[in-house]
Amino acid sequence: MWEDALTEIYSIKNGVSLELLYLPPTRLLYDHAPVLLSIHGGGWEGGKKIDELNGIAQAATILRQNGFAVIAADYRLLSADVRFDDIMQDCFDVCRWIVKNKERHQLDPCRIVTCGGSAGGHLALLTAMLNPADYPGDPTLASGEGFRFAGMINLYGPTECRPINGRYIFCDQNKYPYLFDAEFEKE
Repeated sequence: MWEDALTEIYSIKNGVSLELLYLPPTRLLYDHAPVLLSIHGGGWEGGKKIDELNGIAQAATILRQNGFAVIAADYRLLSADVRFDDIMQDCFDVCRWIVKNKERHQLDPCRIVTCGGSAGGHLALLTAMLNPADYPGDPTLASGEGFRFAGMINLYGPTECRPINGRYIFCDQNKYPYLFDAEFEKE
């Protein structure tokens, strides 16, 4: 389906290559294309970039026909060695890659729209809202300067992390130490 996609390594962390798929606009309408950044779900500990991209295939196709570039990126998955801050660093490193490659791919790093479903929606929200300086990344990429978000799309991602009626409704309590560096709150 994505025959014209380019696979690129955007960063290497602890010997692991992090890849993205770059899909150029199919119709050139801008000198530098706005970017839809697709972030996959999977409970922060699973999933792949292609899963989310295939889930938004129709929207991605329409956006590309209207001058957008689409980027789908993998990130390090939550584990005892990978914490939530590491995942956020990866999300911002994709944005830094966009800045570094803006002329090569004719991208507009000041018009990025983040998008994701489930955990990817949560990451899309936070990527668009948090300060990238708090998540310094790969030193070979551009600094946190030079990119801005034009919007974000949260497809059923969690927005509330506290218990509701004594229950955590969006994830297993065993993930909490990895997500928030905090103990599971018992009522």
